[in-house]
Amino acid sequence: MTRWIVFLLAFAACATDDDGGGSDRGGPDALTGFTWKTNASANGIDFTFGFQFAASNVTASNTCSLGGQTLTASTSAPIKYRYHADVPSAGHAGDAACFVDVAKGGFDFELVGDKLVMKFGTQTIDWASAGGRSGLYGDWTAMVDGFTITWSMGGGKIHARAACPGGGSAEVTVSAQFQNFVDILEAASKQVGDESFNCEISIAKAMAGYRFDGDDLILTIDGKDTRFKH
Repeated sequence: MTRWIVFLLAFAACATDDDGGGSDRGGPDALTGFTWKTNASANGIDFTFGFQFAASNVTASNTCSLGGQTLTASTSAPIKYRYHADVPSAGHAGDAACFVDVAKGGFDFELVGDKLVMKFGTQTIDWASAGGRSGLYGDWTAMVDGFTITWSMGGGKIHARAACPGGGSAEVTVSAQFQNFVDILEAASKQVGDESFNCEISIAKAMAGYRFDGDDLILTIDGKDTRFKH
């Protein structure tokens, strides 16, 4: 009798965090270096799903156990780390000679090497790290129209400071809601075993939202939160 043991990793939804990013953790800084696992059973079959994140890919595995037999299937797919920030109310500080603004609306971010690329409407800004960070969270600096701008993001806030070309500075703080994403760029699957005992793992091409609860990672899979431990 042929038995199929399949775990389909279908990242299909986004998860938000009410406090603006949980404990301000995200991206490879918070995800790499661990094997994140969850266990389940169905129809007498036990399986352990685990995955490991790297800077540019994720490796997923499924260990299937039945009647003393064990098989493990694994596969990998390229990824990108992305973020989104929503600012419900704009902020402004300073005067005509030296000022700083944070616009109302949504900001999209992507980690590209050691840079953070931000898109807002048609504008793109490349930020360099200016302090400790975990993914999006921390201090970033950029030169914009002759102004040296520093954004500190985390704790449900964006604190923006401008060092102005004529001297002086201005700073403002606004509320923000942050979201973490892993963008799965390609689908991948792997099957091992034979006709009597099979084990399969699949990764869907999709955007995955995630957040942390203590040491646990929470992903939204098929519209449901699933908790993973390391």
